[in-house]
Amino acid sequence: MILMNNNGFAPVKAKGIPDALIPVIRPVVGRSVQSSPRAGSSLDVRRVPPADKVWERLVAANLARYDEAADVYYLL
Repeated sequence: MILMNNNGFAPVKAKGIPDALIPVIRPVVGRSVQSSPRAGSSLDVRRVPPADKVWERLVAANLARYDEAADVYYLL
């Protein structure tokens, strides 16, 4: 997944889709899954506050961890 954005589309807004989808990505792609940092090397690579909320919910559910030094979240 490269980008999470619902563009305010009401039928999919606040339905928990990223929370459900992110944990099943790793077995499908066979690779580790991590967020972008808040401030990337370009405007195309960065984590925005709504994504922080998703990742924080995954951390609270013990499905992810945050690496403060790298400023990225990792799926467990």
